[in-house]
Amino acid sequence: MARSAPGAVSRGTSPTIPAAPPRRGSGTVHDEPAAGVGDARDGPGLRPHSAPWVLAGSALYLIGAIVVTIAANVPLNDALATVHPDGAGAAAHWSSYLSHWAAWNHVRAAAALAAAGLLTIALRLG
Repeated sequence: MARSAPGAVSRGTSPTIPAAPPRRGSGTVHDEPAAGVGDARDGPGLRPHSAPWVLAGSALYLIGAIVVTIAANVPLNDALATVHPDGAGAAAHWSSYLSHWAAWNHVRAAAALAAAGLLTIALRLG
């Protein structure tokens, strides 16, 4: 049997072409999409049953973190900025500020954490 030169292709044979990976389903409406691929109507990776979780998580974050910051914490900060540190009643104002600001900050933190939980559930469902 004769040897071929390196890199030469012998006649009558072709190099082996690896088979393509098997496709999932036949493309009918009854097939499940591949993992991580959503229906185009649902957006990438989201399914209709995850929409309420996304809506709830987004609304909770918007109201509980953003709106509370704008409506409660920022006005408290602005009021504190007008108080002279050495002025009469500064200590009382600081005490009042601190208790109110901390309470609203706890609301923001809890809302953001709960919103993250709801959005995580949506991702796990979607």
